[in-house]
Amino acid sequence: MSGPLPGSRILTIIHFNDVYQLEDGGDAERFAYKVKTYANRMPLVLFSGDCFAPSLLSVTTKGKQMVEALNLLGVHCACVGNHDFDFGVQNLETLVKQCSFPWLLSNIFDKASGRPLGDVQTSHMLQWQGVTVGIIGLAELDWIATLAAVKPEEVDYRDFVAEGSRLAAELRAKGADLVIALTHSRRPNDIICARELTGVDIILGGHDHDHSLDAVQRADGRTVHVVKSGTDFRELSLITLQVPCQDLMQQAGVEGGGHGPPPLRVDVERVEVPRDGPADPGMQEIARRYGDIMGQKLQKVIGETATDLDGRFSTDLMAILPMLDATVVIRASGRDVVAALENGVSQYPKLEGRFLQVSGVKFRFDPSKPPGHRIDANDVWVTKEDECARIDLDAFYAVATKLYMTSGKDGFDCLQGREVIVDEEHGPTLPTIAVNVFSQLRTLNLMTSKEQKVRRAALKWQASLDKKSHANVLSDNVSYVSIKHPVQGNYVIAPKCDGRIICVQ
Repeated sequence: MSGPLPGSRILTIIHFNDVYQLEDGGDAERFAYKVKTYANRMPLVLFSGDCFAPSLLSVTTKGKQMVEALNLLGVHCACVGNHDFDFGVQNLETLVKQCSFPWLLSNIFDKASGRPLGDVQTSHMLQWQGVTVGIIGLAELDWIATLAAVKPEEVDYRDFVAEGSRLAAELRAKGADLVIALTHSRRPNDIICARELTGVDIILGGHDHDHSLDAVQRADGRTVHVVKSGTDFRELSLITLQVPCQDLMQQAGVEGGGHGPPPLRVDVERVEVPRDGPADPGMQEIARRYGDIMGQKLQKVIGETATDLDGRFSTDLMAILPMLDATVVIRASGRDVVAALENGVSQYPKLEGRFLQVSGVKFRFDPSKPPGHRIDANDVWVTKEDECARIDLDAFYAVATKLYMTSGKDGFDCLQGREVIVDEEHGPTLPTIAVNVFSQLRTLNLMTSKEQKVRRAALKWQASLDKKSHANVLSDNVSYVSIKHPVQGNYVIAPKCDGRIICVQ
């Protein structure tokens, strides 16, 4: 960007969002180094939510490590994300107080206190590089249902367009040259904000984990940019703004010249953090110190897979299943099961967490149809004793799932209040279930043991497993449980894509 037009100043912003992993030798260390390379441009560093969870380390620290990480990065302001509430409102309040910068949530309030949820601020103003900057923090309605530690009836949600426009007007009245909306919403809602919010110059969003840039044309002729900046310290947005400033415009007589104020000029550069780049010593120290807490557990090899695991940017089991999710078994009707599947695909193709991972079920859905009508019950099958049959809407099934879902979270009201067969006190956590599968395979591989009791038990289980694996080969509806490694001869996990969920579009 060339030099500023008369009446304008140049402002640099570094933006990022949705960061979860802080590990020794990880991306956070290189991200911190990259941020510091722009120090000569005096950037305003802004964050759009989700850092205190989920991760395996956060299960132990409840997010405390990220306070130190974000303070070191020199964040000037942040908005709250839905996962920042994972360990409860009080925990978030404690972490916010330890941060060296303000947190914002402008349109979700605690009904009991009347304060923003998490006792954060609704807006913030600061002077940076001669520009008076006003900032608000907005969230969409949809993620209230995902808050594991907060009941929807305990909060007061206010429309993000109405509340954002009101706060932007207040900030303008206080002298803001630039109004920024930090958001934690899906891209379609951010585009709505860009099109309908009044008084906001640029939207810097989180919640989505992709880097994107949208230039949204408004009815008044203005263009408002929506920026998403990736995830997990792998990239950032370097934003250069040419901002019309009231004091300079008055000095230059721009407003009185008949041509009006100069437009806001926006340049956005996507900056990828090199995986082999240099690391920041300060972030290294933080990562190593907190890494000692979990180091021993994370270094333990628990088993092998015949195929690579593909789970949310990681092949580490504890990174794929970072939360200690309680599991339960309920008695649900076939009609309840279909309703749950409908909810799971209701937001497709948005990247929503409610999209289900299923076992023992196969179904088709048509995303061209409206939400709630995308699945025909005749296109849902369940497996029983390795046989596949069309679901019976009036029959009852034992359904294993997360306590989170049977509490009606994320739109799964259809599972709420159903008879509990196994409660959370007796159901294992999801990571424990996964670890137990590998432990069972370890036992099976002890069949070569010289201990006769161990050998007999392992051989008995092997025969059962071989029978199941053979049945699975004959059916396209059930994944392989395990196979013998073609070279080593030991039993390993062998997942495969088996068409349980079919998109018919």
